[in-house]
Amino acid sequence: MKMDLSAIIDALETREQEAALRALQIYNKEKNQCFSFPSEEQEDRERLGELLLSFLDRDVQPSCKLACLETIRILSRDKSSLAPFSSRPAPPCASAHAAR
Repeated sequence: MKMDLSAIIDALETREQEAALRALQIYNKEKNQCFSFPSEEQEDRERLGELLLSFLDRDVQPSCKLACLETIRILSRDKSSLAPFSSRPAPPCASAHAAR
């Protein structure tokens, strides 16, 4: 099953952990070995990054946190879409979860 970015964004915007987890797991499996990203999806990747960081600020189950962190790892390969991860709240948020 192929997962497009808009479907993942929709799943995260519902704020339902199970829907987000399923969508992220599919995306992560598809993009695990991806190191180049289409430029036309840049805005969607940045929006996804913002949603992932806000999702991590919530009290979510460990499997959902892991999926979020894995997606951030994948998205961070795209050097043109790093804006959400270089904003002021991003480094403390990511480092807090990485230390757990």
